[in-house]
Amino acid sequence: MPHLVAPNQVSFMPSRKIQDNIILTQVLLHSMRQMKGKKQFMAIKVDLEKAYDRLNWEFIKETLLLVGFDDAFVSLIMSCVSSSMFQVLWNGDVTSQFTRSSGIQQGDPSSLQNHLGAISDPAVPLYSMQSTTIPFRIIDKVEKVCRSFLWGDEDEKRKLHMIGWEEITRSKNEGGLGLKNLRTINLAFLTKVGCGMLTDNQSLWAQVMKAKYIKGGDLFQSQVAKPLDSPFWKAICKIWTDILFGMRWIMGDGKTVSLWVDDWVPHSRPLLSYATDPESIVDIRAKVQNYTTASGDWILTSLN
Repeated sequence: MPHLVAPNQVSFMPSRKIQDNIILTQVLLHSMRQMKGKKQFMAIKVDLEKAYDRLNWEFIKETLLLVGFDDAFVSLIMSCVSSSMFQVLWNGDVTSQFTRSSGIQQGDPSSLQNHLGAISDPAVPLYSMQSTTIPFRIIDKVEKVCRSFLWGDEDEKRKLHMIGWEEITRSKNEGGLGLKNLRTINLAFLTKVGCGMLTDNQSLWAQVMKAKYIKGGDLFQSQVAKPLDSPFWKAICKIWTDILFGMRWIMGDGKTVSLWVDDWVPHSRPLLSYATDPESIVDIRAKVQNYTTASGDWILTSLN
């Protein structure tokens, strides 16, 4: 399957996510804005017709009934799907009203389905947080709405908030109510993306980010963003130290780990920085394997 699916396709590949292409799009558009000179570029967004645009309503109804939903629930769903009425001009005359017989149109303001979709709106910020740093002022506004809903605040009357928001967003194990802290969630999502750059060498987005910003450098060192770098890379650089703090070397056979240069000792500096006489080291690029036996024991005589 990997040979049949293009690198920029996320379908059919369990290891790929839709956020991969979102990240790529952000970086590409930022690069286009930074380009100078007479040569111009543009991006084209193509809205492809999807399968749900052609779903027959009778098929939807029969499927819901077959799954086991009761008649009342199915009737409610079908009334939302098929409630829109249309009129068209035919030879200069307006036809009588009629309804569609297929298709679930997204973005149609006349469809009740879109209004029912508001139930899932709280997930929208979480979706954006997976590839974007949400400004604090936006998070504050969202949390203000959550607090008002929790305590029953009205437009002109603010009720007493019995518990501080920090207490509410603590986990239940720590005595809180378990509501999510949006700043923490945003940080967790971006940290996961950053870890993907270290562990995923096959994905297209990781290869692009490394080629554009690392350029052959060491990922296991602190990263500092430049003023003209993309907002996404700036966000990753801000948390890169935290990402590295949580990373641990897996020594394995020691063939690829440099004894003196690599930062393989947890919460410590490279061993070279502790050497009292660095010039006396015969091979500064020597691997850990050169100083260990086949069973993994240190060859202390080689270290003296």
